[in-house]
Amino acid sequence: MPDSVPISISRSFTAMIPMGVVVILFVVIRMIFAMTPYGSVNEFILNVLQLPLLGVGTSLLGTEITAGFFNTFFWIFGIHGTLVVQSVMTPIWEAAKYANLAAYQSGLELPYIVTTEYLDHFVFLTGSGLTLPLCAMCAFKSKSEQLKKLGKLALVPSIFNVNEPVIYGLPIVMNPVMAIPFFITPILSILISYLAMAWNIVGRPTGVAVPFTTPAPFGGFLITGDIKVGILQILVLLMAAVIYYPFFKIWDKKCYEEESR
Repeated sequence: MPDSVPISISRSFTAMIPMGVVVILFVVIRMIFAMTPYGSVNEFILNVLQLPLLGVGTSLLGTEITAGFFNTFFWIFGIHGTLVVQSVMTPIWEAAKYANLAAYQSGLELPYIVTTEYLDHFVFLTGSGLTLPLCAMCAFKSKSEQLKKLGKLALVPSIFNVNEPVIYGLPIVMNPVMAIPFFITPILSILISYLAMAWNIVGRPTGVAVPFTTPAPFGGFLITGDIKVGILQILVLLMAAVIYYPFFKIWDKKCYEEESR
């Protein structure tokens, strides 16, 4: 355009060309999908992509692989595994949550076990790796002053499902000893809680949104309306304590010997 035209106006006209191309492109795509059995892009994505992924991502095996294995694997190397896994899986878990909520409001059977709230209150219970029992052991059972102080510092955050202090402070990151129970506990938590819900021993998540910082057993009760789920959370934490204990003793002994030199 002539130099006398202000640059802001000139840029507005320049932007009209790519805008026109994009609009025409999307109209063509809409017309193509309108001629298919799906009718729209949204229906295509729902039926071809989202529903199959829901089936895989909310299954026992799929949850063990994504939330159980990969979440823990990334944490071991110092990467925030929960954020990495959630960046991929959150749309699937959220879709399952809202499907459960719709079924709950209609008085129908809840179709899914694995939802965002299930993950927050069983897999990430007291933080990835279910580390609350480990924090309590460090605070009250360790001979090492370092572990004792760390345990007292990390105990309260872990109650509210925040456990970065113990993951990076113990550390669990790059620690071949503590990595073993850190791997085992979430995998067993998924197995126990999933089967308990699948066999209708306890209730399933209703789709009600509950903050991930809600401590056990209140979180389990609130996401399902079933007090037995809160009790199940306590049992899972006791299981975690049994698994962590021998490895805690090994690490406590190592730290105590280093402090005694």
